[in-house]
Amino acid sequence: MDTVPCRTRTLSRFSCLILAGVLAAGCSPSAERLSGFTADGTKEERQVEAGILGMPSGTRMNEYHLALTSRPHHAGTEANE
Repeated sequence: MDTVPCRTRTLSRFSCLILAGVLAAGCSPSAERLSGFTADGTKEERQVEAGILGMPSGTRMNEYHLALTSRPHHAGTEANE
């Protein structure tokens, strides 16, 4: 009777290892084509996305914030009426 839980535990561990291997193999986004894109289109799309991800700048966001908050907002004041 004691062997059933041991087998179940072993099978469960083995299943987890197989699942982890399958998931790890599918986690390589640069190696596969994007759905709906040709191979060349996938390459171009990934380049565009990389460029967009590189755009955010903390310095530029600080400049925007300072410009937007340089004057008080008129909501809730007499100027809003």
